[in-house]
Amino acid sequence: MCFFKRKNIYLIKSFESDYHSMGTYPSQPALTHTGNYRINCFINNFKSIPIDIIYSSQSKNNVNASKMIAESLNLELSEKNILSDINYIDLGHWSGKSIQEIKKKYDDDFEGLMTKPNFNKRYIAGGKETLNDVKKRVNGGLKKVIEGTGANILILTHREVINLILLKVLVIPNEMIWKFSQDHGGVSLIKYDAEFGYSIGYINRIFV
Repeated sequence: MCFFKRKNIYLIKSFESDYHSMGTYPSQPALTHTGNYRINCFINNFKSIPIDIIYSSQSKNNVNASKMIAESLNLELSEKNILSDINYIDLGHWSGKSIQEIKKKYDDDFEGLMTKPNFNKRYIAGGKETLNDVKKRVNGGLKKVIEGTGANILILTHREVINLILLKVLVIPNEMIWKFSQDHGGVSLIKYDAEFGYSIGYINRIFV
């Protein structure tokens, strides 16, 4: 295994799918026209960058998008690189419901999660994770990526995962988790140096 002392980690937020356009939480969504367009823009901009490896969360949307990107950039998305560590929070009974439905039935929990998040509280009915649980597995997934091969790395994942990584890199409090906007297909560049640690290249950049 060849370990690179310096790595560029490109964190990509899920490209737009029909659940985003309909305002529901995910349950096997398909990419929209806009989602496909942004994937093509991303590919065109990254053809000149020697990407070594691609990782994806387990969501159908992200796996399909990762396969499209991998094929265009002459990469392979192997099963071992589809990581549960970088999945979104377990949505429990919220899965497949619209934001309006969730607010109607679970308004206090939704409001608490999005405005004053307690990382030790399980907000989501039927969900198995707190934000602290997600934070621990995301940090574990990032450690695997850092210790793995490749100097230029793509990770296709979700807003809370990207924001949790930004909290770690910037060393800022947990309650800042929702202060970073993440557009569909937006890319954040995290730089890692074995001697000096992490730094930020850019956050939520849209390629056109």
